[in-house]
Amino acid sequence: MGGLKPLPKKVLPKAAEEAVLESELVEEMSPDAGFIVGGDGEEIRGSEYTFSWEKRSPKSRWQWGAGAAVFGILVLAVLLSTVFARITIKVKPNVENVEVKDIIAALDVSVSRPLFPQKVVPAELLEFSRKKQGEFESTGREYIEDKARGKVKIFNSFSSSAQTLVEGTRFVTDSGALYRLIKTIAIPGAKIDEGKIIPEFIEAELVADKAGEEENVSREVGLKIPGFKGTAKYEGFYAKAPSGFSGGFKGDARVVSKDDLKKAEEQVSKEVFEELRQEILRKVPSDFKLLDALREIQITKLDAPRPGTRRDKFSVEAEARGRILIFRENDTLSLVKELVLNGDQTKEVVNNSARLGYEVRSVDFNKKKSEIVIRGGLNVKSVVPVEEIRGLIRGRKEGSILEVLKGRSELATFSVAFFPPWIFSAPDDPDKIRLVIQGP
Repeated sequence: MGGLKPLPKKVLPKAAEEAVLESELVEEMSPDAGFIVGGDGEEIRGSEYTFSWEKRSPKSRWQWGAGAAVFGILVLAVLLSTVFARITIKVKPNVENVEVKDIIAALDVSVSRPLFPQKVVPAELLEFSRKKQGEFESTGREYIEDKARGKVKIFNSFSSSAQTLVEGTRFVTDSGALYRLIKTIAIPGAKIDEGKIIPEFIEAELVADKAGEEENVSREVGLKIPGFKGTAKYEGFYAKAPSGFSGGFKGDARVVSKDDLKKAEEQVSKEVFEELRQEILRKVPSDFKLLDALREIQITKLDAPRPGTRRDKFSVEAEARGRILIFRENDTLSLVKELVLNGDQTKEVVNNSARLGYEVRSVDFNKKKSEIVIRGGLNVKSVVPVEEIRGLIRGRKEGSILEVLKGRSELATFSVAFFPPWIFSAPDDPDKIRLVIQGP
């Protein structure tokens, strides 16, 4: 009887065996595994093998990493040379200094915007006023004879008819002090109401007939008209001085000299002038231009005592009025730009380059107009046609790009930079062409 033969040993092909040894394959049995032929020619159920990176040898991992890095670099280079390719061109436009010569322009408050053909610029008229009072010491000395003076009310209770009293008409107090009317007056007639007389009055000023302090009265005092004495009018016409009379003096006293008065008036006038000038400067809007020749300050009133007036101290009051005609310098600049460029769209004025001066030829504050002369200078630069240049250099090589830029009269200087640095031609896409305009 024959004995059972032992099963043959499983054998892997040599190549597979080596792969297993080198890569440390993890063997997992699967019912769907294929078959391989063993060394003795028998079919043997194969095994399914799964590769594990973590199980790989260091040499294998390095080879895979190096390959991936090279591939990545190649991909990046292609992307940089195509998708991310850029060209940057920095240019400076041509700039020239243009002299502004004797532009005659009108300032007029009646217009609201510059009128370029007529050379008219809007203006505004501002008016100011100020008062100033100063007190000063009198330095003069004179022998003085002053007569007392006082305000009075002169009544008519005589009739409904007006009564005229001429200058110099005498009035007498109960004590016998004599005063005279300073100027002619007409006392209105009394009113008659139900048979009753209601007196009417007029205010006037009386002056003492004699100089001296004896005629000064510090209380209310009544007066009669001695010229009417002996007639019915004597009782019908009378006067009252509510505050009495003052100012009577006779003797040596300090007085306001001519020199005192001159110095005081000059000082107060100077002070009110300067105060008004400073006020004008503070109140001129910041965006307006004020020229000294378009400013008028006048002393319109001076209140001061007469020379020789008896006073230890005296005051002087001055009143000043100011008028200014102002304009916006942006408006004059707009006018200059319009005249200098004369419609040339290929040029533009450089910002903040204008250096303008003004001369006032005439000014009429009443008509609110002025004529000025504008002089100076400004810088004008060429307008760089960005889109046109981008269109001309798209797709061109470096040498051709430089020739195009050299031929542009608008450009003073330029520089070209490619990205990435190993390309030497502009992209076809204009959006990838960057044009940077630099100063002035």
